[in-house]
Amino acid sequence: MSDGWFIDRGGERYGPYSEDQLREFARGGTLGASDQVWNPATSAWQAAGQVPGLVATAAPGSFAAPPPAPGTAVGGGAQGVGIGPRFVATLIDLILLGVFIAVIVGAFGDTTTTTGDDSFSAEFDLGTGPTLLISIGVFAYYWLMEAFLGATVGKLVVGLRVRTLDGGPVGLGQAAIRTVLRIVDGLFFYLVAALVVAATPKNQRIGDLAAKTVVVRR
Repeated sequence: MSDGWFIDRGGERYGPYSEDQLREFARGGTLGASDQVWNPATSAWQAAGQVPGLVATAAPGSFAAPPPAPGTAVGGGAQGVGIGPRFVATLIDLILLGVFIAVIVGAFGDTTTTTGDDSFSAEFDLGTGPTLLISIGVFAYYWLMEAFLGATVGKLVVGLRVRTLDGGPVGLGQAAIRTVLRIVDGLFFYLVAALVVAATPKNQRIGDLAAKTVVVRR
């Protein structure tokens, strides 16, 4: 059983919790066999009593809400992480993308130099094709990584995930919205994103607000 579990009780969702926390809830009677649980490795919500390893410890039924884990909001909905971890993740992503762009520029860029008696000038031309390749590559990196893995490489290294407001995985549409709005969030080296994250209750940037997503610890 993996970490990153969520609990649904009467439409209210809690989490994420680790495997050890689920077992503790079950032993203490705050997690019942009929309570619905889910994590990214499962295909659908299922009763706690159907999860291997919890059957022996889960009580027949319970209605007490488990205590909130760090980074969660009581009453359902995840509380997003703050600026610090997200900045580190963003920096890692920018370094990786910088390497990708440098490779394209080095392979396809063309520099023309002109010299005179007392002058020297240089012009650099990348061309439409390589420029389009860079744009598509950057977009695909954020879009597909977050849609299929829930995180970019930077977020994976720091231990973050992008989730819907109810704790579920994001879809292609939501990941696309987040990626497109990086154009705005990324202004002034992501200063716009930092200000919005600091000002919103769930620490969401503009892309999160539009896509109804939140960045949480995995």
